[in-house]
Amino acid sequence: MICSPLDTQLIRLAKKYGIVYTRYVDDITLSTFNDSFPEAIVKGEVSNLIIGSELENILKRNSFSVNLDKVFLNNNFTRQEVTGLIVNRFPNVKREYIKNLRAILHNCFKEGIYETALEYICKGYCKNKDIIKNSDNKECVNNWFKYVLKGKINFIREIKGANDYIFLKYAQQLNRLFNEELFNLDFLDEFIYNVVVLETMNPDNIVQGSGFFIKDRGLFTNYHVTENNEFYSVKTYKMENLGAVLKGMNEINSNIDIDYALYDLKSSKISGLELGESKNIKIGDKIVVIGYPEYCDNDSPNIQTCNIISRTNYLGECLYTISGRIVHGSSGGVVLNMNHKVIGIIKAGVVTLNESDTSSKQGFIPIHLALEHLNKGV
Repeated sequence: MICSPLDTQLIRLAKKYGIVYTRYVDDITLSTFNDSFPEAIVKGEVSNLIIGSELENILKRNSFSVNLDKVFLNNNFTRQEVTGLIVNRFPNVKREYIKNLRAILHNCFKEGIYETALEYICKGYCKNKDIIKNSDNKECVNNWFKYVLKGKINFIREIKGANDYIFLKYAQQLNRLFNEELFNLDFLDEFIYNVVVLETMNPDNIVQGSGFFIKDRGLFTNYHVTENNEFYSVKTYKMENLGAVLKGMNEINSNIDIDYALYDLKSSKISGLELGESKNIKIGDKIVVIGYPEYCDNDSPNIQTCNIISRTNYLGECLYTISGRIVHGSSGGVVLNMNHKVIGIIKAGVVTLNESDTSSKQGFIPIHLALEHLNKGV
């Protein structure tokens, strides 16, 4: 009721100059595809912005004043943030929010839910005085923190969608953390159950990588993952052992240049992923990569939704680089299109999870290269 006259006048002003007006409570955003705003709206330099006369007069007539400390101007080459969301190309959750959630869940698994919750309270994130009073009541605190985390993950779902793999990844972790079905993710098993961990069975020479099953084909991984002629155990993210692979035992075919290996490993529990079309991949396409970087027992798979950013060559073969981070251990993992069909094999990445480590091209080989090699019977 209070803002209705303001909205009417600002919408009229925006239409007059061909710009867009949006408001959330007291946060006003004016947007344009033009190179600059008219001086009636805003003028001055980025570091010294001045509200234009027409805009200022409307605000004053409606008894509103501007908090000049919160006035900012962003172009499409900078991070555009509105009401806590990133809106450059589409509404998105801030990277800091995801990093914070990831750290909290990591600490819950490592240090314990109760201990992480108390740390969260001590840092001032909790305004619920009753919880603070009951901070010695472990069950009460744990239950409260469960719904705090569920709310944070629900926020990601609201912004990014229920099929977004960042949401699915953390929803799965929360279910596992509390051993409850806080999120119904039964359909997710169809995809991640087919992506497995490969690990040497020789304790003196531990090598770890990833692999995935394609329907009616078998188990794919990288050539370099299993090239040392060791036995590799194959297990799901639920720690179920599906058997073992060895180059001289059940390898169907492989190629060092393309960097793929295909193994004959049957399991009644594995249905296999569907093949997608990888010959028509385009720069900018959105994809999903799933693997097991720096794997430890009981880790869930690392799921990233990202974009293809370039096509290049790596060790003599085609490599599509991506906007996500591929870390040691993910090699041999799967790349899916947004219809959940296989289009590639993870090939190259960085050595560690350290974000300053950018020493290597990070990307995947299109699956059709491996299939064409197979069909030739080389």
